[in-house]
Amino acid sequence: MRIRSVFCLSALVSAVIVSAQSSNSTTQFQVTPGVKLDTRQIFPQIDHTRRVRLRSPENPGRSIFDRVKGPIPPASEPNSIFVGGIGNYATQLQRAAYFRGPEDPSSVPPDPCASVGPSHVVFMVNTRIAFYDKATGSEQFNQDLDTFFNGQRQTSFLFDPKVVYDHIAQRWIVMCLEQDDPSQNSGILIGVSDDNNPNGTWNRYRINAVVNYSGTPTWQDYVSLGYNKDGIFMAGNSFAFGGGVPGCAFFVVRKAEALTGAALTVTVIKDEVFETWTPQAVENFDPALNKSYFANAHFGGTTQWQIHRIDNVTTVPTKTTTNVTVPTYASPTFQARSTNGQTLDSMDGRCYNAVFRSNKIVAIHNNNNGGLIKARWYQFNVNTTTNAVTLGQSGDISIAGQDCHMGSISINANDDIAVGFTRSSPSITADIMVASRKSTDPAGTMGIPLLLESSAGNNYTQNRWGDYSSVSVDPSDNLSFWIGHMNVRADNFWRTGFFKLAVGPVGFAFTTNKTVVAGQNSVLGTITLDGLQPTNTVFTTFDNSSLVATPATVTVLANTLTRNFQITVTAITSTVNTTISARLGAVTHTQPLTLAPLIPTALSFTPIEVTGGQSTSCRVVINGVAGPGGRDIAILDNSANSNVPALVTVPAGATSVTFPITTTTVTSLKFVTVTARVSAGEKTGTFRIIP
Repeated sequence: MRIRSVFCLSALVSAVIVSAQSSNSTTQFQVTPGVKLDTRQIFPQIDHTRRVRLRSPENPGRSIFDRVKGPIPPASEPNSIFVGGIGNYATQLQRAAYFRGPEDPSSVPPDPCASVGPSHVVFMVNTRIAFYDKATGSEQFNQDLDTFFNGQRQTSFLFDPKVVYDHIAQRWIVMCLEQDDPSQNSGILIGVSDDNNPNGTWNRYRINAVVNYSGTPTWQDYVSLGYNKDGIFMAGNSFAFGGGVPGCAFFVVRKAEALTGAALTVTVIKDEVFETWTPQAVENFDPALNKSYFANAHFGGTTQWQIHRIDNVTTVPTKTTTNVTVPTYASPTFQARSTNGQTLDSMDGRCYNAVFRSNKIVAIHNNNNGGLIKARWYQFNVNTTTNAVTLGQSGDISIAGQDCHMGSISINANDDIAVGFTRSSPSITADIMVASRKSTDPAGTMGIPLLLESSAGNNYTQNRWGDYSSVSVDPSDNLSFWIGHMNVRADNFWRTGFFKLAVGPVGFAFTTNKTVVAGQNSVLGTITLDGLQPTNTVFTTFDNSSLVATPATVTVLANTLTRNFQITVTAITSTVNTTISARLGAVTHTQPLTLAPLIPTALSFTPIEVTGGQSTSCRVVINGVAGPGGRDIAILDNSANSNVPALVTVPAGATSVTFPITTTTVTSLKFVTVTARVSAGEKTGTFRIIP
């Protein structure tokens, strides 16, 4: 239930910082655990039944400024702090796997959010939760959120789902919101798995999310989800049931209680001065850090972001806010363009998600690029001892003539960064894209964006897009990224997918169409990339035998996946085992190949029975194509009643030769054996002569 805001959600900047303690008030209370859920007891495990929704997420077409209760901070002055862009190098991420995610045309927008664990991907959309085997993409569980949270929810209007895999506790955490205006009901529904396998037992809770601001009750919207070693963190925009936006609310949950299914201690911290908009709780990978963070673009500004620090997580949490100056930005006041005159509502300039790792926070939002939307990303450096926060680097992901929007971001154990986003334009319906950078790349730059998947349809009329996407790091190697996003299916409704992206040189496969080849013949080699590349990819190919000829290089052209090439064999007299290899960088893939001499493999007669004194035709087939000059074959027989040529030749480019055999008159049945012979092998056949 998001609200599209058209406000100047501004700026970001440099290494100048200003610390400020927001006007906060804190409330702490206990939440009784709900009945545990065992997903294995739900039948059927996969239920795609779609329930008709009587409500859909809000999207009022008026400025967020009209809804604010209280003063709006003045816009800050533009600055000239450096902001990076797209570098002249290929992205370091390569598509390693792709699977289709959940769908539900009864809900717009989809709110796609996915996360990856040791063996599974959990993918949520606005009405559904699904579990997948991450190795095969096979769906193991798919249910309506009403079913998953049955017994905890108090309404039938659930929305804004989020999922994270907690790398520290090795548990899954899922969340969604519920809301009802007439009863002034607002809740946060939480599920925490009992181990790293989502198929099984979940501890479930409902947190009352009605927060009062000077007597005005509010409901929560666009709530973020994060964690650290001690807590589960959420924050949302507080909308009054009667209209208006009094502020933002931060929720801190003691994680140890959620892991065991005990009663939860929940702390709510209210921001009552309206400077904060859609604060995003970080996924905090530090297993020792006893504090955590939220990030958001400063409301009403154009040159500042806010980093909120939460201390005392296990007692009475406190929040301290640091304003960080960043390069000037502007919230888009228009929608992303698509084909057939359609537009995609990618929200405003709010922060979409944030991640903390190795004393760095990475975050992303939309930026107005002079009439186009570009995805603006940031890396903030955090001194966890002094609590100083500075801007490390930032950059824009932009493509000429196209809108780059609805992005999500993460950072892996090597400090590599990946951004998944949507690309659209009047000629591009909606492409799922990725851009990435190695930690050693020039500051502020991302590699040339890589296309992951284009839409199948070209007329998306639902308009609402997102309202977010997700990038998560695979705990199996702490390096690979998984992207969950959306595009348009063939019937022009939305669909979702998740992609595994490996870091490093492009992955590839090398195959040959034969494992055995005769001399003077050729083999077709095929190189297939794991993902499309924006530039040509050049391989070296080689063999370990002087009897084989391979090209020195093979080039897979930009934006294509495969390239075929010829491997030729010289004339040989005996069987030879060899290998053919394709190499890219330090990676080599090899295929075994057996080289065989050209020999007769079949011998037949037409007719197979002939009256003495008449002729028959003999056809000899060889095991390949004869090379230049043809292939000579010696012919022998064992009968005085037949006459065979001493030598026949399979013509160049042919695989067989046919020749006549004459016979003499016989008084009794004669069996004649004919032999076709070369030095490396022979083939025999028999025909009959009758009186």
